[in-house]
Amino acid sequence: MRIIEIRCPNCNSRLKCSDGIETYICPFCDSEFVLEGQSPKIVRAKVDLKIEEKRLENERHAMDLEHQRKMQEAANDASFSKWFPFVCLAIVAISLLILSLMPGGSLSLNNHIKATQKYIDAGDFSAARIEANKIRFPSFVLSFSERKVWNDTRKELLKQIDEAEKQAKKEAKEAEKEAKRQEKESDDSSFWSFLPWVA
Repeated sequence: MRIIEIRCPNCNSRLKCSDGIETYICPFCDSEFVLEGQSPKIVRAKVDLKIEEKRLENERHAMDLEHQRKMQEAANDASFSKWFPFVCLAIVAISLLILSLMPGGSLSLNNHIKATQKYIDAGDFSAARIEANKIRFPSFVLSFSERKVWNDTRKELLKQIDEAEKQAKKEAKEAEKEAKRQEKESDDSSFWSFLPWVA
């Protein structure tokens, strides 16, 4: 077998094979040449070789992509398993915080009712109103009937506060009238007391 060096007829430099079959390009003057006289078997063998090389290159590329995908999945799994305990702890902490801030159902309702009654009995109606207005529960926790109980209780307590306040004002006015009447009687009796026949 004899090796033949192929040179450019224009500049006499070595030719580089472009497709590896029968086309050549001069790297210096960029002339392109086609080689004649190769047997069809050689050309077919070179074409088959190029097709096989391309197929292998595609397979290598597909394997590289699959390897990268698996590496990414492994990294994601490692990242997930690394952060999973922290995420669970955060969810538990947030849940506990929300539960601690929320009223405690009927127990909390009873506490609000007792505190409101205590303020009403003490005559501190503004504090009683504040306590009664605390009877609000997040609507996403209770059912409609439970929300209705809470709302009705709050309305009833506010009504009781208004009635107790009206009664207290009425009693205060009556006490003031009574005090004025007694004061007037004492003034009248002291005015006529110096006369002996009045006594």
